Amino acid sequence: MDADRTNVILSERRAPAVILSGRSAPAVILSERSEPKDLKHGRKAFSLTKLCLFCMGFLIFLCLTGCGKYVSSYKAVGFVHSNTSDSASMSFFSFEGRMVFKLKYSSEEQTIKAAGKLESGSAVVYFDADGTKEEWFRTAAGEKSAGTLGKLPAGTVYIIVETDGACQNGDFQFEIKQQ
Repeated sequence: MDADRTNVILSERRAPAVILSGRSAPAVILSERSEPKDLKHGRKAFSLTKLCLFCMGFLIFLCLTGCGKYVSSYKAVGFVHSNTSDSASMSFFSFEGRMVFKLKYSSEEQTIKAAGKLESGSAVVYFDADGTKEEWFRTAAGEKSAGTLGKLPAGTVYIIVETDGACQNGDFQFEIKQQ
């Protein structure tokens, strides 16, 4: 190749390229594509980073949404509630929706005692100790209701309070007691 027919182009991003030009053929760029070794490993690290970020995002999503079997959903005014492993309570001025409590039941010698009252409206209290939701008791306007559960398998017991529309001035108490 003649010096007047060959040009070498150096670029910061590409490997050296040689341009061959002649009378009968258009200019052709010959370039050998080579990447630094870090970039090849950088691609793997980049996809691993994406995978780690995706897993962390999914884990955060699960933590924020919860993995519970039942979900509380309600509109309330003057609402106070408490839930520990052996007791739960709620009192309110106005409540509409569903409230879920989770108690730890450890032996068959225990019972769960409940009491509830409403000034207006009606509510149904359910429990789930073995995977099936069963009605426990009902409370209507002006009534005081109570219930007792016993002989349940050890584990988690869900107590679900559901209202039929808006309820006023209500109070519900649930407690695990030894027999």
